[in-house]
Amino acid sequence: MNKELTIIQGAVSAKEFSNLLKEGKPVLLKGAIKDWKACKMWDLSYFKELPNDKLFVVKGADLIDGETTKMKLKEYVSHLEKFIEGKSGKDRPPYLHDVGMFNIIPELVNDVSSEYIKEYLPKFYHKNWWKYVQFFMSVKGHVTPLHFDTLMTHNLFFQVKGTKRFTLIPWNQKDACYMKKWRWSEVDPNNPDFKRFEKYADVAPVVVDVEGGDILLMPTGTLHHVESTSFCISFNIDWHSKSSVLKGMYSYFQGAPKQNFMYNFYMFLAIWIKVPEKYIWSYYKSYLSYIS
Repeated sequence: MNKELTIIQGAVSAKEFSNLLKEGKPVLLKGAIKDWKACKMWDLSYFKELPNDKLFVVKGADLIDGETTKMKLKEYVSHLEKFIEGKSGKDRPPYLHDVGMFNIIPELVNDVSSEYIKEYLPKFYHKNWWKYVQFFMSVKGHVTPLHFDTLMTHNLFFQVKGTKRFTLIPWNQKDACYMKKWRWSEVDPNNPDFKRFEKYADVAPVVVDVEGGDILLMPTGTLHHVESTSFCISFNIDWHSKSSVLKGMYSYFQGAPKQNFMYNFYMFLAIWIKVPEKYIWSYYKSYLSYIS
């Protein structure tokens, strides 16, 4: 077993999860959510038939500086269908990336179980955990470049359909990854330029395929490059523990944007001071569409 990645078959108890989190390395729970309705039902046809006319923001190939487009879900799904069927040429469709889907279509919550989510996350998140979900829909070749999550949150990633290949690098190797704009790396771990990025030769990335039905835990500060190797549906929750929110607040003094401190302060009030969620949400919710 790779010393930098723990792989476990199925789910674990809340106590086991807490102990794994303290170890500070990624954990893959194989098949932990394979019995969810979502894993059995969610496909392109399912989303195309949803009665929803709201506009969704989708992103082009350059997730960092690229343009965004708004389109209805049915229109977006049609783009994916054409690409998968080979009817759209080589042009890859936009990426439905970091969308607060459960806030837009709340009925989707009925297709997932909150059992593990409530067991693994702090009590603050339990009642309305779905509000904090960021949703992804992609096709083969869609990539999120190497980065770490901007607020220094932990990341609980649920792979519903398809397979995503994660390249994982621990926080203590960040300085060899040539960061820019606080959280983005200039290095392409699939094809690193060692002449330009000499220090990256000392990095020891872990590559893992996260398949439909799996949960991936990435502890605070984990750098990750994510590539869809097939049509994929997934979502994640960026969440704070008592220790990670302190790291998040301190990151302001390490170069994080000022707005990051604001979001982390709200979560400090929630996790440490136990301010009820109803007083936090209206200030925090813009984070779901915020990219530093």
